[in-house]
Amino acid sequence: METFAQIDVTAEAVNVTCPTLILHARGDHRVPMALARELATLIPDSRLVLLNGENHILTSTEPAWPRFVDELERFVSEHDR
Repeated sequence: METFAQIDVTAEAVNVTCPTLILHARGDHRVPMALARELATLIPDSRLVLLNGENHILTSTEPAWPRFVDELERFVSEHDR
């Protein structure tokens, strides 16, 4: 986990050219919401969706799950080629 915490993708994020959906729990205890917002500003034309929840890994038993599925389905349908 320490190794993953050291990974910094900010320099590469500006080079992303594919459609990007960033889903992040508002109360994530592992990765602060500010980092999700920063990533969204770095990736051109990305979409950030903040989900109500506190877990870093969303499960199907959480209240945010339906929104997660809706956002993912919308994103895929918009970018299905």
